[in-house]
Amino acid sequence: MQEFNYQQMWELEQPSQRPHKKRADELGIKVTDIPVSPALTKLGNSIRRLNELYNAVELEEEGVYVEELLNHFTEAQALEFLEENGFEQSVSLGEIEGLMFGSEWDSIMQIPRIMEDYFMLKQLEEGPSGKMVDTSVFNTVDFDRYFSFEFDKYKYFTDKVAEKAEDLAIMHSCLSTEEGRSMIKDRYIALVNGKFRNYAMRLTAMIKASQDKERRSELLDKLREQNRQIRRLRAIWHSLAYSL
Repeated sequence: MQEFNYQQMWELEQPSQRPHKKRADELGIKVTDIPVSPALTKLGNSIRRLNELYNAVELEEEGVYVEELLNHFTEAQALEFLEENGFEQSVSLGEIEGLMFGSEWDSIMQIPRIMEDYFMLKQLEEGPSGKMVDTSVFNTVDFDRYFSFEFDKYKYFTDKVAEKAEDLAIMHSCLSTEEGRSMIKDRYIALVNGKFRNYAMRLTAMIKASQDKERRSELLDKLREQNRQIRRLRAIWHSLAYSL
């Protein structure tokens, strides 16, 4: 029986080109009795990376030369050697610029970015007119419109129209010329027509044309609301337009 030979078995198991030799051919290295690691990087790339990670001038001042270091260590071993000996990686120009730009936005980045970051506390105080006014930081319409579930868009719209009518009525009472007062009254009438009366007239026509009871009932409710807003503006006008 032929004696078992590990060397022969190894030769059979080896691929046609050993990985160490294949990697050495890729790197242009001549293989001697020292095995070449398949993970070994090109010397020029390793020198460049180490010089970028560390300040080459400071290393040379400490008597450490990157090229000589790589004659004895792989790139990974060289990194471990430098770290163990207390050499800190240098900060690149890009990182410095990034830190500088980031510091300029620190104050803005501290602003809450999601709804859950806010503590919604309404602080109501009595105003000069006797109305309760929200004096907290959340009293803006923009905040209520986008972040409050209680914001009533229709009420906000009708209140703004009423404020406009109030301004026109006060202006009407302050004018002394008939021409000026007539012009302001025309603006008030245009406001009422544009916001409520024209729509009320369309609703009236739709009610007359509709034969569906449920539809007519729905349209009647809308018409009553338009008439209610018209009466509100009329009351504002009569209470302020002739007060002076």
